[in-house]
Amino acid sequence: MTELITIIGLDRIGISMGLAIKSKSTSIVRVGFDQNPYHTRLAGEEKAFDRIDKDLHKAVEKADIVLLNSLPIDVAGWMEDICRSLKVGALLVNMSPVHSQAGEWAAKNLPNGCGFVNATFSINGRFLDNEDDTADLFDDSVMILSVPPGMGEETVQKILDLAALVGANPMFSDPVEADGFLSQSDLFPRIVNLMVLQGLKNQSGWSDAQKMTGPNFWNLSKTLFAFPSGESAHFEMKAHKANLLLLLDMLRDQIDRMQEVIESDDDNAGKASIQKMLDEHNVWMTRRKTGKWDAKEAEEEAKPRGIWHKLFGMRTPGKKS
Repeated sequence: MTELITIIGLDRIGISMGLAIKSKSTSIVRVGFDQNPYHTRLAGEEKAFDRIDKDLHKAVEKADIVLLNSLPIDVAGWMEDICRSLKVGALLVNMSPVHSQAGEWAAKNLPNGCGFVNATFSINGRFLDNEDDTADLFDDSVMILSVPPGMGEETVQKILDLAALVGANPMFSDPVEADGFLSQSDLFPRIVNLMVLQGLKNQSGWSDAQKMTGPNFWNLSKTLFAFPSGESAHFEMKAHKANLLLLLDMLRDQIDRMQEVIESDDDNAGKASIQKMLDEHNVWMTRRKTGKWDAKEAEEEAKPRGIWHKLFGMRTPGKKS
């Protein structure tokens, strides 16, 4: 029997998911939906879907699996609309990094006979330096999966089968823990950059200094594009309130430590402390880029010549066996 998968939200993740499924299976019908005309046009040009529907009900009513790929602020609203059209036995998957809130909504409102899970995908490290849509985006990636109480084995198996199809490795978690991971890896870096930009614009001399900003500053500022509005940013902060407060305490501690290094007359200790941090960061970058998380393997890869070859494409990292 042919399976139908509908993807709501056709940004890079949504289009690449369509392309990944297309590259691995000819028996799955892929349906796309997005209210942004640019997204639907691009998805059509890339032939990522068998069809793109303009009507949400039509896109969802026959789907066996619905992947909801939306901004966190819009998750509850989309879930409410989707659930009006879900058929019995369908699986709704929230891909946004708000596992706890989405799970709580599903516990109260999911139609009888339907399944629900949270599944947020990372991307393959080879594609961190570009914004391309590609069928390989999820190869050797991680899918953090949280399953609310009461979901059956069949529900879990459906999402595990999809993960295997697109090349993602499942990481089981509970919703609270998953939100903690996602706060650290995605939201908090954007919050820190937001604070830096807010602080700098109030500094004396910024009116001239801003004209001298280079690639480092530009790359930092681009992360704020993930906040389409102040309302959206505020929603994410509130959704991850407890985690962010802990992370801000950590940041205060790191600011104090850096201030001590700068003020200290012990230059050797300061150099050693910074070098240790840079070495550890070098190893992490190699692990993330290559997907090789074994400590010895990563340290070997991170030797000066190896890291630059890996990061700047002088040779392509092989897939894990």
